[in-house]
Amino acid sequence: MTSARLLPSGGPRPRPRARALAGAGLALAVIAELSSAGLLGLSGWFISACAVAGAATFSSFSYIAPSGGVRALALARIAGNYSRRLTLHAAALRASPPPGPSSSTRLRPPSGAGWTACGPVTSSIAAWPMPTTPGWR
Repeated sequence: MTSARLLPSGGPRPRPRARALAGAGLALAVIAELSSAGLLGLSGWFISACAVAGAATFSSFSYIAPSGGVRALALARIAGNYSRRLTLHAAALRASPPPGPSSSTRLRPPSGAGWTACGPVTSSIAAWPMPTTPGWR
């Protein structure tokens, strides 16, 4: 299902800032996925090269550089996924309309109703004793 089907023909369109954030989120997702693929390839090569170097009697294999590359790619993948989530959440929040007064009026009880205990469960919750833990507020 594409986003074109989700929006009605005359419905609200995403704001330009939200589109820019969505594009940045897509770029960050591509970076994270490329880091994942590079990490998979480099770590696979690293494991097999260590096995070959361990089988040889005299080897000048250095494990420092490939292990640094594995760590760098893992950190790039983590940073890419985290920043992608932040960016796409910001884009979704900017694209969604602000909550109107109708959402808060539906949650509010009718005027004059007040908050009353309506049953044994509510009464038992209201009758719970206050905690005696020091520092509790």
